[in-house]
Amino acid sequence: MLSPRQLFTSCSWFDAVPVHVIEKLLEQTQVRYCEAGQCLYACGSQPEGIYGVLSGGFKISFTNREGDEAVVNVIGEGGWMGEVALFENAPYPASCYALRRSEALFLPQTTLLELAERWPVVYRNLLRDTCTKLKQVCWMSIQNKIQRPEQRLANRLYLLPEVQHTHVSDWLELPERLPHELLAQMLGLSRPRISQAMKALEQAGVLLGGHHKLKIHVTRLRLFCEGVEP
Repeated sequence: MLSPRQLFTSCSWFDAVPVHVIEKLLEQTQVRYCEAGQCLYACGSQPEGIYGVLSGGFKISFTNREGDEAVVNVIGEGGWMGEVALFENAPYPASCYALRRSEALFLPQTTLLELAERWPVVYRNLLRDTCTKLKQVCWMSIQNKIQRPEQRLANRLYLLPEVQHTHVSDWLELPERLPHELLAQMLGLSRPRISQAMKALEQAGVLLGGHHKLKIHVTRLRLFCEGVEP
């Protein structure tokens, strides 16, 4: 579990923002608690701010009229949600649900926009991060058509906030288990194919403990994603 201060200091959006300004921001945040399956914000609702994950995890998903769900993303500790809709001044394009008992830190819209006006570096960092995410979405769309399941799974695991923000170079244990069903929804694969992909990554020395808490060898995962033999 992260503290609110750790959540801010680990986020590149707030690089170069003085510590005393961060401390004032913290005074305007609120911790929101969600049980498993509880909706943090709903598709079509108007954004009031952004959310950072202190503990647990959330899924971003879209459900059609027939009840079919498409999981767009999973956000774990250290990740942030809702920034795109906030700056577009448009309703949320998807819903956000807690995967388990989770805590999110809410930063109001007015507070964030005032900060960005005072410290333009925040806008620059947000733009850079948004462009990176857009590029990742484009690459994942291509990868889903041409890559093997284990490559697609490795690329998706590498994008987890826990992996992106870690300073560990060898084994990293994720704080929570990632269900195979959830991974299957995210990658458009069947659960048996996800299980096969997990086994392939375990045999490559990239993962440990596929059915419980995952352990990821960060360096080997990066090399696997780059197409280099770990």
